[in-house]
Amino acid sequence: MPGRADRSDCLRQRKGDQAQFHSPRPCRFARPHNSHITLTFITIMYLHVVRKRGQFLSGTTYSLGRAPSYAGMNIRSPSTKFNPSDASPLRIAGFGACMIAGYPHKDGGLFEVACGLIEQRLARPVNSTIVSLGGFPAARAEKYLKKKVFDFDPRYIVIQFGATDAQCPIRAGRHLTASCSKSSTSGNSKSATPRTISFDSQPATLLSSLRWQIASLIGHLRKIEPITPVSAYAAAIERMVGECRSAGIKPVVLSPFVYGSQYATGKSMAFVAALRELRSRTQDMILVDCVSLLANFPRSGILQHDGFHLSRAGHNLVGEAIAQSIVDDIITADALSMRANDYETDAWPERPALLRGAC
Repeated sequence: MPGRADRSDCLRQRKGDQAQFHSPRPCRFARPHNSHITLTFITIMYLHVVRKRGQFLSGTTYSLGRAPSYAGMNIRSPSTKFNPSDASPLRIAGFGACMIAGYPHKDGGLFEVACGLIEQRLARPVNSTIVSLGGFPAARAEKYLKKKVFDFDPRYIVIQFGATDAQCPIRAGRHLTASCSKSSTSGNSKSATPRTISFDSQPATLLSSLRWQIASLIGHLRKIEPITPVSAYAAAIERMVGECRSAGIKPVVLSPFVYGSQYATGKSMAFVAALRELRSRTQDMILVDCVSLLANFPRSGILQHDGFHLSRAGHNLVGEAIAQSIVDDIITADALSMRANDYETDAWPERPALLRGAC
């Protein structure tokens, strides 16, 4: 008969064997299997991508300052992913006064900025050309639209007239656009003298604000009217828009810009209202309200010393707005085209029986 010590050794050995093969009870806070985490992550990301893509395909109306930005996103727009014709370059023309070409800066003008952003965001090459008629009001420039631009066969034409038309010069017979008064198809006007180029290229300073306030006060006291009547300006823009639409080209019309003089900026609002009215009754036209866009920024940051020409920051802001409007228009057009193709496929009356689910 085994002694007390032998029985203790047997019990210890038996407990050790049980502990060796015993599976511990899992904790209810234990981490789930890695495959479950991966599946959950993939599901969340898929729903996120679908939601974002649904926003791109929704065709929302473009609004300055609130348009979605595609820069830095990993989701490509439908126009760059689904449409095979996007391999061909997008042709865009600029037709306007001196600032369409970036004057008084040597490069980085609003049209150049817009083309660069469009090329980047759509991942599609852009072919562009500029016709700059420095100092021309809209009524004087419209006769050159067809002969100088239409041969390029663009899909979009950016029309930039109105800064000269809405200007209220305090000196009769002289206005600030005289420094770039000759037409030019190059990036910059060559007609200005060194003195005027130096004046136009001066950045705004503290004295500029005082100068602009004096000009605004004089405008109020003398009740100075814009160079071009609103009715004549709106009629000229409407004729140019009609010519573009007849040729199958979508016009992108820029409103006048802001001025250093608050009086002149107030007068320009009537020009913006006329363009909005034209847009409300015209299809296939894009309007970029530059006054509303630039009014959110200090004048000293977006204008040169003369209170008329845009600074580099002003050109960048307007170029961003132009690019976003064209990108949104292309995405909307491609989305509608895809929906129409899907509808035609679904409405095909003579589907094979197998496609209808018949045996």
